[in-house]
Amino acid sequence: MGSLLGRVGTSRVPVGESPPSTARRLLLHYAFALSLTVGSLILGLFLFPVVNSAAAAVFMVPIVLSIRYAGTGPSLLALGLSLLSADYFLTTPRFEWGSTTGDTIWLAIFAVLSLFMILMAASMKRAAGIARERDAFFQVTLSSIRDAVITTDRAGRITFMNPVAESLTGLRLDEARRRPLEKAFVLLDERTRRPVALRVEEVLAGGQNVLDSGCLLVARDGQERPVEESSAPLRDDRGRVQGAVYVFRDITARRQGENALRESSLFAR
Repeated sequence: MGSLLGRVGTSRVPVGESPPSTARRLLLHYAFALSLTVGSLILGLFLFPVVNSAAAAVFMVPIVLSIRYAGTGPSLLALGLSLLSADYFLTTPRFEWGSTTGDTIWLAIFAVLSLFMILMAASMKRAAGIARERDAFFQVTLSSIRDAVITTDRAGRITFMNPVAESLTGLRLDEARRRPLEKAFVLLDERTRRPVALRVEEVLAGGQNVLDSGCLLVARDGQERPVEESSAPLRDDRGRVQGAVYVFRDITARRQGENALRESSLFAR
């Protein structure tokens, strides 16, 4: 169990779409970028008599919107078409390739800034995709574990419960999410029946895995089950604590077997 707690959250699984769906979406994204660029050119032609070469600034619109909604390829297409359109239609001399020194410098600055935004957005999107894939694998893995698994954020609030944990505590994930772990259920000492602290702060401080037995987990409906509890900090790829993971193993069958064995030993005497 401890080795599992040390590994969760570090693997990835591929997430993809069917080829027809991907191709259709890609085509729509490029069409979106193209239509925005054409629309900006039309607007720039109307503005040119008033603001002259400054009308080329309208091409920031297709760049920004393509970055936000279409992705890297369509954004690069919008940038290339914007530069060509601005150079030919919206800089002096008009309707000729090439422009004055001032306009050329302006277009160069526009190109560099736009390219920087596109590359930054692509990097952030790639990082977000990796995080989503890792989170999906993380939840699938924890959902398939036969023990109850609960994760928290750095504030000790519940972020995930697998189906076994839902059954054990009597809480659904949508009810428990964002709730402080200590308020989701009660742990009692099996012998003294005194409340047992979950030591959330200790675990979040980066403490070592903690294994407790001899506890009773009291569900929302009041049902008590003997459990073993193991907890550990949940770290990201850089080793920084991002939360905690708690694993509860229902040992009701073991306790029943131990009690039956104890009773049979007493009877034999």
